[in-house]
Amino acid sequence: MQATRAALAHSAPWMKGSKFVKPRAAAPQHGIELLLTGTLHGVRCPGWTRLKITCKGFLEDPADRAVAAACGMNHAAVVTASGGVLTFGDNRQGQCGRPLAHGVYGGGDATAMYFPPRAAGEEVDAVALGARHTFVYRKGSRQVRVAGQNEFHQLGLGLDYHHDIADVADEWGHRFGLDWERVWEAIPEEEGGVVKISTGATHTLMLLESGAVYAFGCALDGALGTGNTLARNTPFRLKFFAAQGIAVTDVVAGHACSFFLTDNGVYGCGKRDEGRLGLPWTRQKPVSLLPTKIPLPTDPVLLDGGLAHGVLANENGWWIIGGSQKLGLSSLMCKDTADIVHRKSNTPHPHYTSQPHIPRPLPPPPSPLVSVACGSHHTLALTTDGRVLGSGFGADGQLGNGLPDAIGASHELLRNPSTAAVAAGGNFSVVAINVDEGTSDTWSHLPSLAI
Repeated sequence: MQATRAALAHSAPWMKGSKFVKPRAAAPQHGIELLLTGTLHGVRCPGWTRLKITCKGFLEDPADRAVAAACGMNHAAVVTASGGVLTFGDNRQGQCGRPLAHGVYGGGDATAMYFPPRAAGEEVDAVALGARHTFVYRKGSRQVRVAGQNEFHQLGLGLDYHHDIADVADEWGHRFGLDWERVWEAIPEEEGGVVKISTGATHTLMLLESGAVYAFGCALDGALGTGNTLARNTPFRLKFFAAQGIAVTDVVAGHACSFFLTDNGVYGCGKRDEGRLGLPWTRQKPVSLLPTKIPLPTDPVLLDGGLAHGVLANENGWWIIGGSQKLGLSSLMCKDTADIVHRKSNTPHPHYTSQPHIPRPLPPPPSPLVSVACGSHHTLALTTDGRVLGSGFGADGQLGNGLPDAIGASHELLRNPSTAAVAAGGNFSVVAINVDEGTSDTWSHLPSLAI
């Protein structure tokens, strides 16, 4: 391990010992600017830091743009307009797609790797990251590739044994991960292509063009919504919504829970503790094995789920449901009869009640929201005018504003009209900005980090 760290320090000066070196570089005139804050795979950026991507192939065309970004527990990915995927962070289960033969347990460093489309028709435009697994896909098609941990069958490959998947050069020729071609053989053609894939910690949801919802992976807490706790190693079609005549328009996989946006409101299944599902916890009803309608004060159009909380948003504002001890609450908060106390002073917390499942409004955003993202204990939002808003726990630097947390409040973290995407991970955040000549340069003063 010492020799490996020495080798990494030689190629990545910012990893020398525990010292974070802050080299600077000129801001690009064209291309994609990536900003990181927080702690990613042992590298701590206490504030917003520019990522200098040094891997082969990335931005060979300076006109390329970022179209999507996502974070897992300790890795991240950005999709470009040319159909390629950039990954960086933890690769120990192959979740970044780098060959498992590289580095410590499949790449223990945070090195970036870019996967361009190898042929026409292989372009992707979306990505979904679970705790330690990754899906890249093209919306409206059946072009899906997977990589990473499959211990809980969250890759849906139908394997009877646990097998981590990565990009093995001599088998897949440096394409990202493994193709889902065999998986599709069991899904009728009339179901159409993928609308959305959402990944939780150990399970995955998929919405198809037909409106059908498929789920696979761990069901120990009822997160698959199948009515039981039987794990599924291949995509399993949920029967609940079709039987009720309910149309599903969006799916979100959280940690041990799932959300479904429908024409009849929002439904959820999985664990109810800590209010994460928007439903009250009782000893008699600790989980929901089938999708259950969540009573909400408004109809959301955007939603996402984190480790123990969720976020809902529409044109009128945004709301947080659930929480955790790291959000400033006692661990007793999962009991519906408990008093909520501040974790340090043992006094009632001003922003929460004894019913954490009830949505709590955050301050209204200055302009409409276009996307929201939940990390483990923090939340990000992107507005139409390029503002990045943050709320929640921030002691690991994931809010990038020097504040330890923003409980029950939100802060403007960045503002740039060319911001393309925001993503929240375990204890870090990533922002992608598309740079054109004349774009307002609001980041050139930031330190940079070569990966």
